[in-house]
Amino acid sequence: MDAIVLLLCAVSLLPLLTRVGMSQVNSSFQAKQALRTGSIRLDGPIDKVFPLFTPIEEKKWAPGWDPQPVWPASGEVVEGMIFTVKEDPGTVYWVVTHYDPQRHEISYANVMPGQTVNRIEIACKPAGANQTECTVKYAFVGLSDEGNNFVEMHSEAVYAAKMQHWTKAINHALSTGSKVERY
Repeated sequence: MDAIVLLLCAVSLLPLLTRVGMSQVNSSFQAKQALRTGSIRLDGPIDKVFPLFTPIEEKKWAPGWDPQPVWPASGEVVEGMIFTVKEDPGTVYWVVTHYDPQRHEISYANVMPGQTVNRIEIACKPAGANQTECTVKYAFVGLSDEGNNFVEMHSEAVYAAKMQHWTKAINHALSTGSKVERY
């Protein structure tokens, strides 16, 4: 499966190479990276919380999130699942790189051609009868000056605010069955 994920990531980078040209790839550009980790406590049992971190179920709590399955077309979550999400300024290509529902773990890699490559790891564990503790790790890597600006924007404070928004939005969905209008 690792070979498939690497192949998919390499294929997703082809538009970058075409768009920026080989001369820029070999230039003095220095990619920047930001690593961020946060923990959130959610008001629900793990069997209700963990599925909300899968691509299709995330639509229940994340405003504007509208993944389009590529493979499998059914939207079934499996390792190697590929989907796209329209974001400003374009399409983001996503791959589920690890999926272990028994251990309540899911990981992704995504590529915004010409801008960033990101890795996301989510692991959930019970934290009481009706609570779940989730650790969310992000690695942001710039592919261009614009991408590096995106990476720099993700400071510890910005990431902490993102985790607060996630907590609010997910807990709202768990308690009301609906999503917040916006973060």
